Amino acid sequence: VWRDPKRRAEPIKGEVRVLATDRIGTSGGEYASLSTEGDTIIGLVGVKSGSDTGLALERVGSKLAARIIQGSLVVQSFETEVTIRTAQGQVEAKGAYFRVEVAGERTRVISLVGAESFSTSLGSVKVVAGEESAARKGE
Repeated sequence: VWRDPKRRAEPIKGEVRVLATDRIGTSGGEYASLSTEGDTIIGLVGVKSGSDTGLALERVGSKLAARIIQGSLVVQSFETEVTIRTAQGQVEAKGAYFRVEVAGERTRVISLVGAESFSTSLGSVKVVAGEESAARKGE
């Protein structure tokens, strides 16, 4: 976890409270997983923690909001409403299992179980199990 006030990464072991200003990832982008308070499990690959990279998490009421700049997430949520924001748009889901890949100016959403809403500046699409959708900046 990159802790902004300390301006450095700290390893996590066990339970830790994550602040909205923290950035979650690994030093080399290796695989890592975490579970949130509630029922959401997130796997990360290619997500490096740093001052302007990594995964940001914030709980707003009963909803979980996340922001990713680079890398891949696999998200499994049972009852919690989840929003994943990228530079190209956002994914919203509840009771779903999906993957979000962010590489450069491209975001791809792959639905594994359930259905997700993928919104960009051009509109919104529903992505259901077995389907995928992608967006590039400006397209």
